[in-house]
Amino acid sequence: MPRKKVDPTKNKYRSAEERAPDVPRVAYTVPEFCAAHRFSLSMYYKLREAGKGPRESHAGTKTLISVANAAAWLKQAETQPAE
Repeated sequence: MPRKKVDPTKNKYRSAEERAPDVPRVAYTVPEFCAAHRFSLSMYYKLREAGKGPRESHAGTKTLISVANAAAWLKQAETQPAE
């Protein structure tokens, strides 16, 4: 029996950018935030534990960081002296 052809436009595992490339990003998931800011998940959780992470929102079980909160966190992190 031949394999069923899969329509790549209906793959539920595609990223948000692949599913809707023209929709502007308004929030990051934690892994997306870490990738965008070039640090590891473990570093993110260390910052969060120390109270130095960005503000988070929750949608069901998903943790989101708005683009505005990410920008505010980055600005604040840039102005703070290194410890």
